[in-house]
Amino acid sequence: MTTIDTMVPDREVRAEMLSPAELDTALGEFHLAYLPLGSLDLTTAHPSGVSKLLAGRPTTIADLVREPAALTGARRRARALSDACATVLEQRGLPIGFLALGMATWAVPSMPGPRSPQAPVMLRSVVLRPTGPAAVDFEIDLGVEVELNPVLVHYLRLEAQVPVDEVALASLADGGHGFDPYPVYAELSRLCADVPEFSVSPRLVISTFPHSKLDMVADLAAQQDRLPGHDVVAALAGDAEARDLGLDVQGLAAHRQHPAPDAQQRPHLVQRPRP
Repeated sequence: MTTIDTMVPDREVRAEMLSPAELDTALGEFHLAYLPLGSLDLTTAHPSGVSKLLAGRPTTIADLVREPAALTGARRRARALSDACATVLEQRGLPIGFLALGMATWAVPSMPGPRSPQAPVMLRSVVLRPTGPAAVDFEIDLGVEVELNPVLVHYLRLEAQVPVDEVALASLADGGHGFDPYPVYAELSRLCADVPEFSVSPRLVISTFPHSKLDMVADLAAQQDRLPGHDVVAALAGDAEARDLGLDVQGLAAHRQHPAPDAQQRPHLVQRPRP
């Protein structure tokens, strides 16, 4: 999430709303924290189950994981993810369950330590529904919208000067034989050939992603030319001249965010028909 440092009075600080450090922070939020129940990795799931899932047909955990011990663990993770998603949806009205398709990584000289950014390439919404009252298994309801990770797209445009057309790129997944993410991985890798150590691994991971933050970053990027001269932004950044206008900075800073806009209002989504 991008923030404005209210302790810096210099108006010039607003000239770059998404600095490299802030982008690194935003991308860092998409490092998958492999906590015991934090994600459900389907990268090595049964091929027939994966094909069924990506085609948008009803798919259970048992369709994807066949080995008994692994199935028990996968169902436990699915239950934890389902509970977490339901809680956030009820309390905040935000869907946070997504299937990440592909994981991009590259080298950032300014990033301390051995860790490199790791960001999803594409996202599709996911709802995990119990197949019965006992919630022994779960059906994975995969959304029809496919989108490129807006944070990744903006980072590549701003920091690597890679001209990514997210709509055209995401549409490559809709081939003549159904949904196939591999053309997207290949084209993105080609576009990023000059990005140090850039690579895409064909990962499939269900987890919780802060999708509302993706929308905020994308919205800031779209308004980057306008925001530096806005008095409210200047006041929030600590500019003395803007504060003299009598703006209620504390009230503005405390104002709660509105829910993310409906998916149909986001032009970077590629709509896929239900089978």
